[in-house]
Amino acid sequence: MKFPVLYESGTWPSTHRCPQCDKLALLSPHPMAILAGGALRVTDPDTKAAVVASDCIGLLSLFWHGGGGRPNAQLPIVEYAPLGQYELRFCSTQCLKGFLCAAVDALEKAIPRD
Repeated sequence: MKFPVLYESGTWPSTHRCPQCDKLALLSPHPMAILAGGALRVTDPDTKAAVVASDCIGLLSLFWHGGGGRPNAQLPIVEYAPLGQYELRFCSTQCLKGFLCAAVDALEKAIPRD
C-alpha cells in the first residue's frame, strides 16, 4: 500500500470498494468501519460550539521519535484534507485493523537502522 492514502480529498477510498479486501460494500445500507478525524474552529469556548473551518487542512501521521539524537521516521497517512475533515472507510473492523497494521509495518520499515 502506498502512503499517504489520502491527499487533498476528504474521503478515502474514492470508490465504494474496501481498500483492504476490495469488497464492494462502502455504501449505505451496508455497515462499515470508519477512521475519521479533523479539526473545528471553536466559536464559543463556554458552550464548546464549533464550526468547520474552511482555512484548515487535516492530517494524520504515524511518527517514530528516535530519541537521544537518533533519527526520526514519519509515515503520512492523510495530507491536506480540505476543511480539516477526513474519513477512511473499510467494510469491517478486520479490514480497518489490517490497514492499521500495514501502516505500522510501513512505519517500522521507515525507521533508520544503525
